[in-house]
Amino acid sequence: MKRLILWFLLLPLAICFTVGCNNQGGKANLIMQAKIIKVNEDNSLLVEIIKDEYNSGEMCVLVGDKTKLVNKNGEKITFSKLNTGDNVQIEYTGQVMLSYPAKINAIKIVLL
Repeated sequence: MKRLILWFLLLPLAICFTVGCNNQGGKANLIMQAKIIKVNEDNSLLVEIIKDEYNSGEMCVLVGDKTKLVNKNGEKITFSKLNTGDNVQIEYTGQVMLSYPAKINAIKIVLL
């Protein structure tokens, strides 16, 4: 009987710990709209944020091998198609590196 009570007490606690380990806490990725200020040779962009729920000002967007680059029709493009002055929509996890300017890792960039 004591073991049964112990299981009923420990099971919810174990579930809480595994749910708490979720990397994003069940949140969806964030999306911002920005204007490209500078295209860097290291596959990063300096952008001015036009619309974002949490951030404003300038931000450095890191473009990695897993970053999806598409045009507004959803067709795949290369990094070389991004130019200064272009408007883009950037999808990211919400994690912002505290540097100057702040940095994010892009999941998807849509050339508008």
